[in-house]
Amino acid sequence: MGIRDHQWTTAWTITAAAAGISLVAWKVSRRVRNKGEKQITYSLQYAGARGSLPSLYDHTLTPVFTETKGFPKVYSIGGNGTSTEHLEVWVLDSALNKWTEILPASTHDTGAGVFAKRVRHSAAGLGNAIYVIGGYTDKTMGDVLKFDTDKEKWSTPSFLGDLPSPRSSHTATVVGKKVYVFGGSGEKTTFNDVHILDTDTSTWSTPTVLGEPPSPRYSHSAVLVNDDRIIIYGGHNTSAESDIWFLEVETPYVKKQRELLGKEVVAWSKGVIGKSPQPVVICGPSGVGKGTLINKLMKEYPHAFGFSVSHTTRKPRFMEQDGVHYHFAERPDMEAAIQEGKFLESADVHGNLYGTSIAAVEAVADAGKRCILDIDVQGAELVKKSSLNALFIFISPPSFEELEARLRGRGTETEEQIEKRLKNAKKEMERSADTTLFDHLLINDNIDVAYEELKKIMGLDNAAVSNGCKRSEEFQPEGRSGHSASVVKSKVVIYGGLTDGGNTVNDLLVLDTSGLKNGAPGTTRGLVWTRAVLRSDLSKYANLSPTLSPRCSHRVVSLSPTQILLSGGFDGKQALSDSVLLNVNER
Repeated sequence: MGIRDHQWTTAWTITAAAAGISLVAWKVSRRVRNKGEKQITYSLQYAGARGSLPSLYDHTLTPVFTETKGFPKVYSIGGNGTSTEHLEVWVLDSALNKWTEILPASTHDTGAGVFAKRVRHSAAGLGNAIYVIGGYTDKTMGDVLKFDTDKEKWSTPSFLGDLPSPRSSHTATVVGKKVYVFGGSGEKTTFNDVHILDTDTSTWSTPTVLGEPPSPRYSHSAVLVNDDRIIIYGGHNTSAESDIWFLEVETPYVKKQRELLGKEVVAWSKGVIGKSPQPVVICGPSGVGKGTLINKLMKEYPHAFGFSVSHTTRKPRFMEQDGVHYHFAERPDMEAAIQEGKFLESADVHGNLYGTSIAAVEAVADAGKRCILDIDVQGAELVKKSSLNALFIFISPPSFEELEARLRGRGTETEEQIEKRLKNAKKEMERSADTTLFDHLLINDNIDVAYEELKKIMGLDNAAVSNGCKRSEEFQPEGRSGHSASVVKSKVVIYGGLTDGGNTVNDLLVLDTSGLKNGAPGTTRGLVWTRAVLRSDLSKYANLSPTLSPRCSHRVVSLSPTQILLSGGFDGKQALSDSVLLNVNER
């Protein structure tokens, strides 16, 4: 018998006997989509073989890292499933071999008895402290408990500021020394608010929230990505949600707004699946033929391109419609939006504000079209500094003298107007070779030749629509709540949950965030969903199920950049007790 055969015999032994040996050689592979793309393999491994965790769900798992090598210790607190009436604390040793209960003790600080059992709370670990926030006992709780993992001791700390209102099934996400609490369910309401606990100062605060927030929800997931934003996925309100939201907490946009406002700020950005059509910024002096080139594009590709609708504070003229010709706005409202960074570019022209909003450009992309921005160089500079990932093209005449001849040949303007246009053109043409601003310089010496060159630049020379102009159908999982989420490098791994039909599921989803674009105050784009294909490595053992049983209300923690621990859950009938290590490898 070879080594591989022996490994799979071990797996079979555990499946049948479920005792004594921790290694299970099941594997889960994601299909390789493109040549050269790394394959991601998920292998399952049981933990706690020498001492298992009781059957639990609606508990919390918190890793506590030490300076020693190996895995962190993992603490399980509270939860449904056992008959005990006290708040249970279990710890998994750093070798992942044995769960041990930490016997309840008094709070010491207050002399009170042991804390009552609670469920659907949140827990945040910082150093040797685990903060348990809210939850449910015989009522919805609004307190905060603290567990010292070194002394194995509970306390009820004091805080400055107002604590979040009583809630359960919320999330608490650690960012540096702060804990961000979002959502949850109260006695009679569901929340979508944000609260911040600064553990350095023991202060609770309610930040200024920029952007449109997600709908109120509970039993959602929240994980930190890129150290600067929290991904909120799914949850439940009147139905199971399937949307993705980003709560930006340390992004450049949030830092800038925090500095401007002088107070704590967070910002919401809705997640968009798939690659959106890349906007195109086209600049060029008056008389260069820019409008003619754009019109030719629109005529040949009427369904591929679109223009954003600009904003202005001037009054509508006869027959002008709001949202069609312009978005007409009041000056204080538009000034506030500009201050919040919601505009790509803006200018005061003859006492009225004009500008292009991020939302207006995204509306074109949401319609499946590629947005063309026909703006001046000053506006292009502002767009370049924004989060918009655009293609910048400068249309130039063969010479300044040729441009002057074209302007004078039109015979439609006074000498004063021509001189003004030439003055502006000279300034703009001086920037045309600036490679930090423009991606391409196109010389328009012949309109037909220039048009063909423009199509090549935009990737349109070989197909009617290309270079992001046509959106492909993207996989979109059904809504769910009570699922788990963990981060492995740039991927968020989602497991299980409860669907709208009341069914527990056991699918493994992967949300790839490596291609993130844009962000607050607009949407966050470039997300890609994939579904992991569950199968065993060896065809001779294809009858072995490599999956965990369907479940919801289980818990997960990341033990390392490539390892996730999953524990417990509810399968629709009973609490579960298994603890499984999910190893993620790229090759």
